[in-house]
Amino acid sequence: NKEGRVLGEIKEIQERGENIKEAEKGKQVAISIDGVVLNKDIKEEELLYSYLPQEFFQILEKKPYLIDEEDKEIVEEVKKIMLKRKLKEKES
Repeated sequence: NKEGRVLGEIKEIQERGENIKEAEKGKQVAISIDGVVLNKDIKEEELLYSYLPQEFFQILEKKPYLIDEEDKEIVEEVKKIMLKRKLKEKES
């Protein structure tokens, strides 16, 4: 989420009641995440982010043409969230 809290792995993605392998940009989908309860752990309409491994950022630094400008902004936002999370962990 926006605070950098890792919620868990996505078990399933659905669009209009049908299972799909991945969500396309701009689509509204339903997801299920192991151990996550709606309105307890996350709120409806809350924006969730995918965890991106460090290797992903390293690849993009070498090959920025792999994603478009809009996705670059999202990746930068995720990068900031992850950095903030690491700083909080060091403070604890």
